[in-house]
Amino acid sequence: MTKLFLDLKQMKLNTLKIYVFSVFFIFPVLLNAQSVEELLSKADQYKASDPEKFQHIVQQVENNTIDLTEAQSQFLDYLKTFSLITEGNYQDSISRLEEIQDKTNVPKVKVRSLLSLSNIYAFTKQYEKAFTSLNFVTDNMPKISDPELLNVVYLAMANTYLLTNQYQLSQKYAELLLDQIEDDVLRCRANHYLYSSILNQKEFQSLDYKKIEEIKALCVETKQSVVAYFLEIAMIRAHIENVETQLKETDWRQFKEGLTVILADSQGVHLKSLELTIQSLLAKTSFMLGELEAAETLAQAVINSKEVMGDNQPKLDAMEVLKNIAEQKGDYQLAYGYLSELEAIKDELMADNQLKELAFLNVKHASLARELEIEQLNKSNKILKIEQQLAQQNAYNQQLLVLLLLIVLGIVVVWLFQISKRHGALVKVAHLDHLTKVYNRSGFEKKVKEWIKLAEQSQSELHFAIIDFDHFKQINDQYGHLTGDWVLKHVIYEIKKHLNEQVMLARLGGEEFALVYLNQSAQMADGEMERIRGIIANLDLTASGHDIAVTCSFGVTSAQVSGYNLVSLLTHADVALYQAKSAGRNKVIRYQA
Repeated sequence: MTKLFLDLKQMKLNTLKIYVFSVFFIFPVLLNAQSVEELLSKADQYKASDPEKFQHIVQQVENNTIDLTEAQSQFLDYLKTFSLITEGNYQDSISRLEEIQDKTNVPKVKVRSLLSLSNIYAFTKQYEKAFTSLNFVTDNMPKISDPELLNVVYLAMANTYLLTNQYQLSQKYAELLLDQIEDDVLRCRANHYLYSSILNQKEFQSLDYKKIEEIKALCVETKQSVVAYFLEIAMIRAHIENVETQLKETDWRQFKEGLTVILADSQGVHLKSLELTIQSLLAKTSFMLGELEAAETLAQAVINSKEVMGDNQPKLDAMEVLKNIAEQKGDYQLAYGYLSELEAIKDELMADNQLKELAFLNVKHASLARELEIEQLNKSNKILKIEQQLAQQNAYNQQLLVLLLLIVLGIVVVWLFQISKRHGALVKVAHLDHLTKVYNRSGFEKKVKEWIKLAEQSQSELHFAIIDFDHFKQINDQYGHLTGDWVLKHVIYEIKKHLNEQVMLARLGGEEFALVYLNQSAQMADGEMERIRGIIANLDLTASGHDIAVTCSFGVTSAQVSGYNLVSLLTHADVALYQAKSAGRNKVIRYQA
């Protein structure tokens, strides 16, 4: 019996050894029997939607015993950069992707790394690099024969153009992708970019709400809940910002319930930008429902966050809630403080949007210049061959050579003139407000500093005013933003009729404008501003199609009171404007030191 027991025990030990051997030696071979390409494809699919599953698959590929091909190894290096992106380590991810893009000779890896770089450049506000990367891919798109890679290109194009405010281009690439795919994962993301572009262009009439609900369900079904969250949030924001929609208390309560559910469901996502966006909208809905304490807590949480995001929209929404709460509580000093911070965030947001547009124009301009240069080089090469032939001919042909050289010189002069003209146009566009055709904030700051320096050197008078349209939000809410833009443009055009070369008019942002008088007395400047105020108040705006009356408040100071310093002039004029608003609006009030 003892021997039998020992034999059985030995058999069990041998069986256990065989099992251990199978687990640690045979199983990896079985794993390697799977297609490495299939595993890499799965990792690519899950890199953004399921980081844990993505890491598990990458680990499987790294642990396999079969040597990877050069293309597979480089694609794996590319995929591994997404761990850095998920952690928010954008600088290291950019360095890794740039290194991969420089050394790879695999078209798929080169294109994918460039597209990822363009997205991260856009998110980190390196807009010219983002557009330059896209230009390179666009130039080489005809060489891409792989349909799957072409789909990735369209998707990345739509995303980068969405991040850089080129909404029409984003919509175009999303539609191109949707025309040729059946994959549900890609359909989810492409539709997200499509409807986000439409919403950002305020084309609410183009929205198919039933289709959007189907897309959100598809995103959840394909385990891309984050995309569904962003689409739902975009829809809620669209309802709030669409002035043609009359929202009731039940609507605000429904928005709040939906946002609360998303906030709870997205806790495991660890995406701070999503959390802050939800909190800012919850603060706004809580305020509209009269829940001031909850609204203030949520808004403060957004403002106090040190998270770096792609844009300042959540902080803009939160600061506006805090200002409205302070006004409702009657704490006007705190409200003014919040108002100043709100304007600073608006200015930063506007400056960032201008940087995006200028970067887009610069890259477009550089691309055009490169095309002209290549064309000119081709012409020069042809002319060089002609010169070599003409050198062997008689004096008559030498005269012809001189003539040809003059033609070339003329072409170069024309080319340089075109480049200079385009550059001048770009500079002019960068300094003008597209709606009212007066200086924008950057153009104004450059020009007014010259005036301040000139006034200080000659010790001449300089008067500085901030003009703000009274209750302008009501016009936008009641008649729509198109009518609001028409009113702004019409009023500013009317003001410009009454100005001379010694007066500067500029748009600071929104419905705020600056008016600067040089070499005029306080009495003359005040008289002119009072006259302009009266003209605005009596202006006939029925051509807008609505019975609209507009008034403006003026906050005024001077260099003699505030000093020859732009920051002081802006601050004191802003204080005077606040006094004019508090005194009933439609007034011209000077700052008293």
